[in-house]
Amino acid sequence: MRESTIRLRMTYEGRSDAAFIYFDEIEAGGDEHTVQVESDHLSGMVNVDLDRKNRVVGIEVLGASKVLPTALLAKLRDGTNS
Repeated sequence: MRESTIRLRMTYEGRSDAAFIYFDEIEAGGDEHTVQVESDHLSGMVNVDLDRKNRVVGIEVLGASKVLPTALLAKLRDGTNS
């Protein structure tokens, strides 16, 4: 298996407890629609943003503090998400 590195952009908004993972830059109004992912195994909610060609351009995690690693959220809060 060949490995490669892809740089993702991530943000976290503590007041709304929402994390965003961007696979591509999204222009204002650039996401065509959002698909809500429901699972009995998640205590938060996950939304997948798709572009006009139905490609995944981002993922939003609501209730992020319940489902994402604490160390990751701490880095995002500190602005050290690179």
